[in-house]
Amino acid sequence: MKTSTLVVAAALTALGSGSACSHGGTTASAGTINEQWLARVPEGELQGVEEARAGERKARDELVRARSEQTDAQNMLKVTKAHQEKAKAGVAAAESKAKAAQKSGNAALLQQSRDNVDRANEMKSVSDSRVELAQAKVEEANAHEKLASAHVDTEHSKTELAEYDALVANGDTRVKNMHRANFQATEAQKRSDELALKAEYSKSQERVAEAQKKYDEARSTLQASQPTPPAG
Repeated sequence: MKTSTLVVAAALTALGSGSACSHGGTTASAGTINEQWLARVPEGELQGVEEARAGERKARDELVRARSEQTDAQNMLKVTKAHQEKAKAGVAAAESKAKAAQKSGNAALLQQSRDNVDRANEMKSVSDSRVELAQAKVEEANAHEKLASAHVDTEHSKTELAEYDALVANGDTRVKNMHRANFQATEAQKRSDELALKAEYSKSQERVAEAQKKYDEARSTLQASQPTPPAG
């Protein structure tokens, strides 16, 4: 088996949803560890493998949570867009009433209608900023999902390396044509990919913070514009 073939096989295995070892597969391919092989390794020599598998399970649990966050964020965006449409309709209705008031020649009514237009626009501003916040949270959730998925790949590559080491230590000849350096190279690449996505996730969190600030300011403006109720 050529080394180049082993490198490609190991990389494809790490990119997949899981190795045959991690999912109970029974067919081994070049560069892939078969779970059945580990049955020959004494339980006391599998500590490193179990620790690696535990890390991979934890990473997969985080991926499930990240995907749930994605769904929640997308649903919230739909809700905020619906509110935004209502706010737009509110502005249009207020402006229509203001035009009617202007034709009436009633100064008090005209002033009230103009105040209503201002308030409707402020409410629309709040709804607009809320949509921006929701969109930023969707982007954040998407970035989190990509990062969590990459972390699964990293942890999976660590599991493969641990399994290889356990088989080598037990003198299993079925891994004689595999090379530790290939497993290490795959892990290093996955870790590098994960770090790049971590930086993107951090940027998305910053955008959420900025959108949150804008939304809070819009709400404060709206609250400050509300008429003070009479005392007593």
